[in-house]
Order: sequence, then C-alpha cells, then structure tokens
Amino acid sequence: MGSFSLGEFITIAVIALIVFGPRRLPEMARRAGELLTRARRAAADLRREFDDEYREIAQPITDLRRDLKSFSAEMGDTARGAMGAIEEADKPQSGPGPAGDPEPEDE
Repeated sequence: MGSFSLGEFITIAVIALIVFGPRRLPEMARRAGELLTRARRAAADLRREFDDEYREIAQPITDLRRDLKSFSAEMGDTARGAMGAIEEADKPQSGPGPAGDPEPEDE
C-alpha cells in the first residue's frame, strides 16, 4: 500500500470529521480498521491457498525434472562406457600373431 504524507492524512481526517461528525468518527474509524484487518486476512488466506495449490502443481514437475536429469546422467555414463568398449575393440591387438598361422619350426 502507498504511504500518506502528513498533509494528506490531515486532509482525510478533516473530511472524515466533516462527513461523519465528532460523535460518529471514532465508530467509523473502528469499522474501517476492522474492515482493513478482514481484508488483510482474506488476502493472506488467498495467497496461502494460491501458494499451496502452486506447490501441489509444481511438485510433480520438479520430481520429473529431477528424474530426467538422473536418467540423462545414467544414459551419458552408459554411452561413455559403450564408446570406451568400442574404442578398445578397435585397437590393434599386440602379442602373438593369429592362431591360424603356426610359427615355423626348426628341425
């Protein structure tokens, strides 16, 4: 809410005094205070309900986002492992020659 300067407050007080008179002014001020209190409570309740509903709707989305990140990380690990295995299989084998070629024997 906006704030009132002293001049604005005095102007409103004088107008209220003229409209309601000195006898009814305290009663009207009390009613205005009660109305303002009820309006603030209603606004707080509405905000609380809105926040609760938002959390209720947003929670599954947050959970899904977390699950997708986890799944993506697992898939990345699996892909890296598969690529490592493929690269390892593509490397030339060192050691004895193919089993089908026997070494010549000396007689």
